[in-house]
Amino acid sequence: MAENRGVDSELNFKAVVVSVAVLSAVCVAAFALMWGVAVWQKKRLVAQDPPPPVLAEARVKSLPAGVLLQDDPEKDLKILRAREDAVLSGWAWADPAHTHARVPADRALEIVAAKGFPPRAAPPPAPAPEVKK
Repeated sequence: MAENRGVDSELNFKAVVVSVAVLSAVCVAAFALMWGVAVWQKKRLVAQDPPPPVLAEARVKSLPAGVLLQDDPEKDLKILRAREDAVLSGWAWADPAHTHARVPADRALEIVAAKGFPPRAAPPPAPAPEVKK
């Protein structure tokens, strides 16, 4: 009978240690390779970027003052629609000299249907081509 030396003879500890060392070396090599590829790609992509603007004002990114989110988008849309309806359905002067008026859309359609569009002005004649001698 073989005597028990306190070491399990079925396991080859040297092979296990060598396998772990080789696996660790492969992982480190793969990491180094991927890191090198990432650095190379970053340099390549940075080289493709356009140069920054010359003016310092163009490089400053500014945001409008105040809160940028709407508190109640549905309410804001209703207010916008009410303003649009007031403009489309109301009478008003379009210029301070009172030479052009804003007519309600429905009434404008009735006028155009009754009278038709005004005649178009003839386009200006095309200039004669120059003949080189």
